[in-house]
This record gives sequence, C-alpha cells and structure tokens, in this order.
Amino acid sequence: MIESYPLFLSPAYKHYLWGGSEIIKRFDRMVSPQIYAESWEASDREEGMTHILNGALRGKSLKEVLNQYPDLLSLSPIKRFPFLIKLIDAQKPLSIQVHPNDQNASLFGGEAKSEMWHILAADEKSHVYLGLKKPLSDEEIIEAIENQNLEQYLNKVPVKSGQTYYIPGGMLHSIGEGCMIYEVQQNSNTTYRLYDWGRVDYEGKKRPLHLEKALRTRVHHSQTVSLKIPKKVLNTDQATCWRLMSSPYFNFYKWDMKASITLQPSNVFRVFFVLEGSLAFNKLTDEATAGQTFIIPPNYEAQLLNSKNGAVTLLETSCPAR
Repeated sequence: MIESYPLFLSPAYKHYLWGGSEIIKRFDRMVSPQIYAESWEASDREEGMTHILNGALRGKSLKEVLNQYPDLLSLSPIKRFPFLIKLIDAQKPLSIQVHPNDQNASLFGGEAKSEMWHILAADEKSHVYLGLKKPLSDEEIIEAIENQNLEQYLNKVPVKSGQTYYIPGGMLHSIGEGCMIYEVQQNSNTTYRLYDWGRVDYEGKKRPLHLEKALRTRVHHSQTVSLKIPKKVLNTDQATCWRLMSSPYFNFYKWDMKASITLQPSNVFRVFFVLEGSLAFNKLTDEATAGQTFIIPPNYEAQLLNSKNGAVTLLETSCPAR
C-alpha cells in the first residue's frame, strides 16, 4: 500500500463543435489553440482519462491508480471512480438530450447519469433548458422535433453565476450559449440526443439523433426546475463553507477561505477544484492555483495554506456519507 497524499490531476479535453476558449483563458492553461468544449477534471474513463501530476504516482492514470491501489480512495472492491467531473464552455447551445437513470439504463446497455451544474459564468441572456413544461406524448415530441421547435415545450431558465441545478436521469435538458459550468455527474458517458438545432459537424454531417433510446429512457411527466439553495454548514474566522447540493450520488460544497485551514480526516475521499486564489500544503512542495483539481484521500488530515494571503474559493465534491 502506497502512503496517501493529495493527488493533483491533469485534465483531458474534448473539442466538441459547440465549445470555445473560455476554459483555457480563465484558468490560464498552456495548451494549443483549439476549441475546448469540455475539460474532464476527474475521470477514470478511457475516452477521457485524467492523470496524476505529483508525488510517487506521478504520470499514472487515475484508472491505473484505482486498479493498483484501490484502498487509496477506499473504493475496494469496486475499483471505479464514482464521478465524472467536468468544466463545460458552451459558446453555442448543446443538443436537447436525455440521460438514462438507474432504473432504465440497462434498456440499451447504457450507464445511468444524474448530474448537477454549478454556474461559473453566464452572459446576460444565458439560459438552460430543464424539463418539460407539461407532459407530452412521444408523438407530440416527435412532431415538435419535425417542426424544429422542441425547445418551446421545455422550461427555459435564465441563469447567473453561483447558481446550482440538479438534473436527474430521465430529464430532457440542454445548456444554452454563453454558459461556463462546473458539472458533477455519475460516472457515465451515455447521452441520447433528441434535437440538435439542425447543425452539422466538422465534416459537414448532421450529428446522429437517438430518438428511440431518448424517448424510452425519458421520464414522461413534466418536471420542476431544481435550483438548489445554499446552506451554510461552517462559519469561522478562517473559512465559510456552504453545502450547495446533496444527492444519492454526490454532495457538493463551496468553500471561501480567508486564512489557512485544517481539513479534518473524512471517511470518504474529497475532490477539490480551486476556483479562485492559490493554495499550498503543509506536507507538499506543490501549489494548487486556480483551475487545479486535487483529491484528498480518506482519513487524511490536510492543512490547506493560503499561500498568497488572498481569498481562496474551492469547490468540493464527495460521496454521501457511509
């Protein structure tokens, strides 16, 4: 068993046609000029693998680490990371889509995917689509797709920085243009597209739709918008922490650090993202600057040092308590 320590992660990028360059601009990432639609910040998936940047496990993929040292994150015997954590830069709208849930994912051999969105930035007119305004039959949805107006039947929700939304599997949804989002989801890459605005891909071809799969895995009734209200769970001279969301799959918090803090050991691992500021660690030479993702292993006491005497904002994802 290797000695545990905070694991810094290197992201994997996705260059979908609706993306832009805000991820690399905002977090000052030294990468080649391209369209960066998504940055997979914490992933053990072959199609978008993150790697360890520091310490004894440097250069190993997250999947290698979990396979070789499952006890490091207390994931034995599963040996699978429970989340997929992303940054999303939507410079154009995403397709109107649906993901399966725990009950219907097996219908087409997919993986269940419930997710949450934390809005990092939004233009003045930015919005998302979340759920149907009223129940629609499959025939009514197909007719709306053919008439190219499916979005008229979905809840169009204006968004602004700092908001958090929960999107359960089975809910029709889409992200509108001008949104940068921090997304936490079940470890799944199963998406069924219903409508893609009639656009074409880089080769001039329309992206495929998945009507049968989408219609059979959607939840048939209308769904209310799930805007989460922050709840303050810690308030000291050093830091304030809000719980932004709880679900059966993950808990999500926001930390505002005014000074160095000590994170007491937890029985679950914790994934942190530095949204603003810069951190050092008492036992490491590594520094975590804005845009860095790191994992604190379970049962590890971490001293997070405010390295530049300025405000630090962290986003934290963890598993529900066991």
